[in-house]
Amino acid sequence: MIIESILFVFIFCLSKKYNFSNIEYFPKKYISFSLAFIVINFVLILWAKTATNWDNIRILHLLSFVFLYPYMIKNYKYKGMIILITGVSLNFIVMYLNGLKMPIDGYFYKQIVSDANFMATKMGRNLYHSLIDDNTLYYQLADIIPLLKPYPFPKIISIGDIFIAIGFSTVAITTIRGDYTEK
Repeated sequence: MIIESILFVFIFCLSKKYNFSNIEYFPKKYISFSLAFIVINFVLILWAKTATNWDNIRILHLLSFVFLYPYMIKNYKYKGMIILITGVSLNFIVMYLNGLKMPIDGYFYKQIVSDANFMATKMGRNLYHSLIDDNTLYYQLADIIPLLKPYPFPKIISIGDIFIAIGFSTVAITTIRGDYTEK
């Protein structure tokens, strides 16, 4: 949902004629922590393609959140950051309780991915997702909300993803609007 959030922020700010030069005031405290989170997850995606020990990958994925939280907490005064923290936390909780993977609704997931990707997920070879089953804890927080065609980027999202999108959009719009130019 980040791509959609970025597009929404861009279109919204253009329509309001906000000054994009204010982007320099985007939260920077501990920015290296959020960049570390992104880099670690990118490396994990590449590593997962050749991995033989999935337990190490899942543990590193879990530990990558250690880098994201300091950034969000240090910048909590930005409007929307608490909503962003809530969304990340909801996703983290359900992932932690379900083998460090986000449970996903198999019925909808099968409609948007190839048979090979669906089978890989079913066999546990998906870095981020596992299929919801009878053992899934807090499935209400899992990826159960379908955004299917004609939506241009079909996916299944969670309530946490919605909070993340709203929080990120709020932080970005208020920054570009100029709410933090004094900092």
